[in-house]
Amino acid sequence: MLEHLNGQVRTTRGQKPVLIYFECYKKKFEAERREKFIKSGRGREQIKKKLGDNLNL
Repeated sequence: MLEHLNGQVRTTRGQKPVLIYFECYKKKFEAERREKFIKSGRGREQIKKKLGDNLNL
């Protein structure tokens, strides 16, 4: 993250990261399971519906 913020990564140079969505889990395995689902096609569609126009994928 520091490399991105300091402009050391070419693809994000000149752009500041913006947090648009956040989930928190008590157990690591729950977070990993959710991450895997979100990265799936069905999970990605669910996130798109939840965030509407705030997410450009």
